[in-house]
Amino acid sequence: MFYTRDKNRKEIEAMDEEQAKIFFNTLITWPNIKEKALLITLLLTGFRKGEVIGLKWDDIDFNKAKISVNRSVGNYAKYGLIIKEPKTEKSLRTIIVPNILIETLKEYKTYQDNLKQKLGDYI
Repeated sequence: MFYTRDKNRKEIEAMDEEQAKIFFNTLITWPNIKEKALLITLLLTGFRKGEVIGLKWDDIDFNKAKISVNRSVGNYAKYGLIIKEPKTEKSLRTIIVPNILIETLKEYKTYQDNLKQKLGDYI
C-alpha cells in the first residue's frame, strides 16, 4: 500500500531556545509526575512521541544515564495501538541523557512501583 502526505498538512513549528527554557523550567516543578516524566523525556531526548510511549524500564540504564529506543507505538484507526519497530533503521539508538531526566524517571518509577503495589498488576 502506498501513502502520500496530506498536502493541506501544516508544518510543525518547533520551540525556539527561549520557549524551550520556559517550558523546561515549568516542568521542573510540575506536580503530576506522569505528565512531567513524559514531557521532560520528549523535550530532552528528541525522541518521537511513539518512541517515548514505547519505552520500557529495561530500555533505561539509570547507572549510565542512557536510554535506548527499541520500539515505537503507533495509533491506527482500524487497529488501535500497535507496537512496532521504529520509523527507520537509524531510529534504533541509545543516547546519553541529562541527570535531571534520570532523576525524574526514577521518581516516576518509584511512583509507578508504589501504585502497582497498592493496586496489583492491573496498571
